[in-house]
Amino acid sequence: MPDAPDYTLLSDVNVVGSVTLDVNVVGSVTINTYITGVESGVTFNVAITSSTVTLDVNIANATVTLDVNVTNSVLNVQGDVNITNTELNIRITAQDVDVTIINPTGIPLYTGGLVQATKHYTNFGLDEEQSATIVSETGRGRLLSVSIFAYKVSGTTSAQPTSLKLRITVDGVVSEFSINELGIMAGTPTTPMGAGVTSAWVRSYKLSKLGGISAIHMDSNGYIDRVYAVFLLEFDYTSSLTVEIVNPSGSGGYFSGDAFAWVGGYP
Repeated sequence: MPDAPDYTLLSDVNVVGSVTLDVNVVGSVTINTYITGVESGVTFNVAITSSTVTLDVNIANATVTLDVNVTNSVLNVQGDVNITNTELNIRITAQDVDVTIINPTGIPLYTGGLVQATKHYTNFGLDEEQSATIVSETGRGRLLSVSIFAYKVSGTTSAQPTSLKLRITVDGVVSEFSINELGIMAGTPTTPMGAGVTSAWVRSYKLSKLGGISAIHMDSNGYIDRVYAVFLLEFDYTSSLTVEIVNPSGSGGYFSGDAFAWVGGYP
């Protein structure tokens, strides 16, 4: 059987008004459509069944409604898709989707799911102005959580392990938070938890969606000497991530303990 002939439809045609073009294609087809300076609305409906299709659409200076319905098919979008000054609504159901969006600041937003999560751990003993690295990663991913158990080994009476800080460096940008500050942000501040308590544990039985300080131990003088905390931080990084635990200057104590971090990686 001879090969099917090639067809060119409406080549170099200037259309004013409304046009409906229905084409039923069996086999493979390439459709090139260039719409410029439209004087009225254009509706372009393409129904494709059991065919391989390449569809190039170039639209300039026009108001366009594009409806795409893909069912039981594989849809590959390759190259650059540029959407400027346009409202984009996409609804995807019952599919596995990985989408990278560059927002107006140029920072990628990843909506695809994480493909793995790894645990990082360090045991630390820190004097003032010393630090220990919990995790150091390159590539792109997300810091999911940090958990800490810390206790005072020695120091002044008022030295407390809640003064320890997390130093989080995301793509070269450094942020520092003390355990007490993170507890306040999460809604579990230590001041009311341990008020009036000595030589006993105080537990927080309800953490927030950011985690929080789950338990503190008050010494005989009413100061915190041990602390458990977990913080759900969720920092996205595109090139590098470092998380350290730091004993800041002026803490007045030597602290030891354990720190864990969960980090998720993107495909």
